[in-house]
Amino acid sequence: VILCGGAIGSPHILLRSGVGPAAEVEAAGVTPIADLPVGLNLRDHVALPMSFRMREDIEPNNTDGSAHPMPMHLRYTAAPLPGTEPMLNDMLFYLGPMQSQVGEAERLNSHNSSGHRMFVMIPTLMLELSSGRLGLPPKRVDGPDLESMPQIEMGWLSDPSDRLRLREAVRLVFRLMGSDEMASVIEGAISPPPEELDAEATDAEIDHWVAHNVITSHHQSSTCRMGDPADPEAVCDEQGRVLGIEGLRVVDASLMPDCPRANTQATTYMMAERVAHVINHGSLEAALASVK
Repeated sequence: VILCGGAIGSPHILLRSGVGPAAEVEAAGVTPIADLPVGLNLRDHVALPMSFRMREDIEPNNTDGSAHPMPMHLRYTAAPLPGTEPMLNDMLFYLGPMQSQVGEAERLNSHNSSGHRMFVMIPTLMLELSSGRLGLPPKRVDGPDLESMPQIEMGWLSDPSDRLRLREAVRLVFRLMGSDEMASVIEGAISPPPEELDAEATDAEIDHWVAHNVITSHHQSSTCRMGDPADPEAVCDEQGRVLGIEGLRVVDASLMPDCPRANTQATTYMMAERVAHVINHGSLEAALASVK
């Protein structure tokens, strides 16, 4: 059996089947069959949409922002917390013009409800140190609640390094958007509105705004992480086989030990191709030998 339910669906199915932290599974009214850290280590790319009103004298067809709303990217390595090492390429800005006034709210989670043509900058944590978890809901009087959605705690910003890096990212956005070069492109902020936050904001004010405005990049991963069978945080081995369960594999983004510093789609394809190659050749050794 190959389980491909994604970083939310796969651990939920395993937990409902009794595969997960034994005490938590039993407390939810399910009989434990394998004590594994299923549902822990939930990772994501945490994003922070910021938008600015474009000048009206910019030609509507200057950049095809309707078809490609974020055609540019800025990747960099953030300054770490004192006493810690930097993490290479841990930050990414999605940025670019949104030329059309039609459909902007739907494309960017309604943060442009004013309907202006806008230039967006979306600082994103590509390697967060915070992690969340998902689990089963409490059992009902008549037994386990297997029909409800899982209980999910994203855990965003629980690590101080994540708060620091997003705070400094906000300051960088204000610095870039306040430059002479960008003055020919934009003429004011949309989100955050100036009365809520500006370039002179304190650390505490930025942290407050960040905490209330971060969103998901829909890159959830790592809830059935693969690793050495001796690793207490591993759920599966490197071939996707669920530890201690015969004939069951997980093959999706939940296998990743951590969220990669890139969109998760291609990485998931690669893992699936690798596991398929192992299955088709009968073993990892045979699969590796076939590509030498």
